[in-house]
Amino acid sequence: MRKFTIAAATASAILTLSITNIAPAEAGTIKRTIDFDTREQANGKIRNLGAGTVITNQWSNYGLKIDAVSKTGQSKDLTLFNTNCFDHSCSGGDSDLATGSRFGTTAQGNALIIQEQTTSTNRAMNSNKTKFLTPDDDASGGTITFDFSSNPDANLFSNLVQLDKIALLDLDDNNRGFPTLTAYYYSSTGHQTTKTLTLSDYQKGSKNVSLISSATGDNSMWEFDFGNLDRVYKLDVGLPGSGAIAYVEYEQYTRKQVPTEVPEPGAIAGLMALGVLGSGSLLKRKS
Repeated sequence: MRKFTIAAATASAILTLSITNIAPAEAGTIKRTIDFDTREQANGKIRNLGAGTVITNQWSNYGLKIDAVSKTGQSKDLTLFNTNCFDHSCSGGDSDLATGSRFGTTAQGNALIIQEQTTSTNRAMNSNKTKFLTPDDDASGGTITFDFSSNPDANLFSNLVQLDKIALLDLDDNNRGFPTLTAYYYSSTGHQTTKTLTLSDYQKGSKNVSLISSATGDNSMWEFDFGNLDRVYKLDVGLPGSGAIAYVEYEQYTRKQVPTEVPEPGAIAGLMALGVLGSGSLLKRKS
């Protein structure tokens, strides 16, 4: 009987050890919403952003860089416009960027605009050039680029994101062409490719583009849904004329820690029992 007990304890310990698995490294995601009202600092604290703030590296701790160029490729300034305004209270005379119940939208607070580059507005910056005193969207348009590929955090997995939604305001310059949103991403086979959404997709009945306001021209709000497009490293928003970006939603990958293999309690108890029984047999053999 003793021999059977030792064998059973040995088998139990071996079996318990054999089913102890090391979970593989898994990728999770962190939801990011850039609403241009606040930013998370590197220390985790949230800081409010005021209208007119010149956009530089406010979201660098997310690995996100935002910049803009004109249609001719010249660098342009980006700033924030307060859309919670009414008629003459809207800066730069841009009442067509106002949001709220009057236009069938939730008040959006700040929106991102390409700043009009005129002598008067350039002069209307504060002394350290961190703020435009009169935010005013550029009627000639341009391209705003969201670059997700500069991730400084080693705990985040790769330099890619899942692109979800982006909302634009005041798309009423169709005589100049439709706004174009182009996401650059890697296919499952590792090839660089693109996905493009335009306002004309809405007219074609695409569910990827939705009007989410009662207004359709001035003060309109449109949502472009990329459906969690995977492995995106850049997004270009081409504006043919005036307009603003209300928010961008995406998910950033994280790397979960790989657990250390630790024998289960049953395995430890089995090995201890085996050691005690083995030592008892050894003493008997010596005697």
